[in-house]
This record gives sequence, C-alpha cells and structure tokens, in this order.
Amino acid sequence: MTAPVLNTAYTCDTYLNTTNGDLYGFDGPWTTTPSARSIPTYAGTTYTCANQTALVSNLASATDGDILEVTANIALSSTFTLNKGVKLTASSPTIKLSYATANQAMINVTADNVLITGITLEHTGTGSVDTCVNFSSTTASSNYVHSVTFLTNEFAVTSINTQIQITNSDFSFTGTAD
Repeated sequence: MTAPVLNTAYTCDTYLNTTNGDLYGFDGPWTTTPSARSIPTYAGTTYTCANQTALVSNLASATDGDILEVTANIALSSTFTLNKGVKLTASSPTIKLSYATANQAMINVTADNVLITGITLEHTGTGSVDTCVNFSSTTASSNYVHSVTFLTNEFAVTSINTQIQITNSDFSFTGTAD
C-alpha cells in the first residue's frame, strides 16, 4: 500500500480507511464516503479539572461515560493516558492543554468510546514525531474527535484504531518542522 496524498485544494471532510489506505472526501473525486456517526452523549459524573493533578486523579475516579471538564489552561508535564471511555472537554473551546516534550504523544488514548471535544490541544515539542493525540488500541472502533483545535509542530492525530471519527476540527501548524 502506498501512502495516500491529501489534495489540499479540497476544503472538505476527509476520511482515511486505515485498513486499506483508501482516502475519501465530500467534494473530492471519490464516489462513496463513509457515513458520519452521531457524536455520542455522555451522562455520567462531570469532574472539573483545573490542573494536571486533578485531571489524573479525576480520571482514576471516573468510570466509562463520565466527563472530564478542563476549566483552566494546563501545561502537561507528562503524557496523559485516557484509559477509560470518557468525554474530555473544556469549559470553553479556548482552554488549552499543552505539552512540550519532544517525540512523545501529549494524550495517549488506550480505551474505546472516548470523545475529545471543545478544547484546544497544543504540542510545542521540537521532535519529529510530536503528536497531540495518539489512539493506540488496535481493537478500538468508536473513538471521536469533534470541534477540537490542534496546534502542533508535527502530528495532530495518530492512530492504529480500527476506526476513529474526526469532525469539525481545526488543524494549525506551529513551530518549526524538521
């Protein structure tokens, strides 16, 4: 399989089927597009997180279906691993999680049924594989990224999931790529 090349002339939703490398876009030359799934709702307990300690401890207390709401900008000092099917959001979409360690993922998602939404994610590392969000489960098939702003020197999202859905998100290059 050759690596797909994204035609940046399209301003559409673009989908990559990771099992075979097929690339789909709404206004591209493709004849079929995958159906967008409904963004799930989470009705569990809402945990407010104003710093990294609260974020980590609240995730430890959370169960699948709960909500982690970031209420202040947080500069992470280590990779944050989302290992439960929770919603990660912010009280305002301008609230930012940031990370500066080179060649690491800022958020590593190991669970299924995770929704990351309504937040800004910034990776300011200067490595060649800096990643805002890494979906690292080979069996996950229901993870979502919706209305997220990505600011990164390298990769916004990397995945080995069976399927993820990214919708209504903004991707911006910042820094100096290698």
